[in-house]
Amino acid sequence: MEKDNPRNEHVLDQWRLAMAAQSLSQTTITERIRVVGALSRDTSVTALEMKSEDIVSWLAQRPSASTKWSYYTHLNAFYRWALRMALINKNPLDVIPAPKKPKSAPRPIPTELITTVLSSNLHIRTRAMIVLAYYEGLRTHEIAKIRGADYDPLTTQLTILGKGGKMAFIAAHPKVQEIAKQMPQHGFWFPAYVKAGHISPKSVGYTIKTTFKRHGITMTAHQLRHSFGTDLVAKGVNLRVVQTLMRHESIQSTAIYTQVTNAQQQLAIENL
Repeated sequence: MEKDNPRNEHVLDQWRLAMAAQSLSQTTITERIRVVGALSRDTSVTALEMKSEDIVSWLAQRPSASTKWSYYTHLNAFYRWALRMALINKNPLDVIPAPKKPKSAPRPIPTELITTVLSSNLHIRTRAMIVLAYYEGLRTHEIAKIRGADYDPLTTQLTILGKGGKMAFIAAHPKVQEIAKQMPQHGFWFPAYVKAGHISPKSVGYTIKTTFKRHGITMTAHQLRHSFGTDLVAKGVNLRVVQTLMRHESIQSTAIYTQVTNAQQQLAIENL
């Protein structure tokens, strides 16, 4: 119902432009617009007329703690913007306590399984995606945007366009250096087949996921990033260095990779 409400659409278009002006990533912008739009459609109330009780009722119906926390964050971003723009008199979320953020834990893929997949007969594009995800810890949207010019063979560095359009320069792993020789020197490493530009992050994730699935491994592409962080910490790399390599803004985001694994617990007990 609210999907076609002109006023609602106009406000969301304004917000979309404001977020673009902040250089927020397209992924973030799209998800925020989707969440506010879903709230309006499900409650049959325009975003600017939403009451606190409408939001509480809607959030309570979300399936998981992580979803509740994520949606609350997106909604709060919208209403804080609307308040600054004098589109509303008060933020309806001010009287709603934020949902508890669930503690997350890395879900790394065992290194031997990654090695098994990389040892198989893979298409060069698929191999490059997996190598970038595991040996550099890149996210799917970062992999999709890699260009030939992003790798400098003289300095062996990769230029990464990360979250929010932030640029980072990281050392290229020897495996990445090797595969770079087989990838396009100009333009995107992963050009789209049916349109100009690069493939979508979703396509990267699907390619990696289905490749591992053929080897009997159920996973998501992002778990290779978990493996990257976990393996760095396990090898004794300083946490600040891991933070830099993973391009985390907060050391707390990196700290989850220091969690003791079951194998480490077992080894500690056996060494008593």
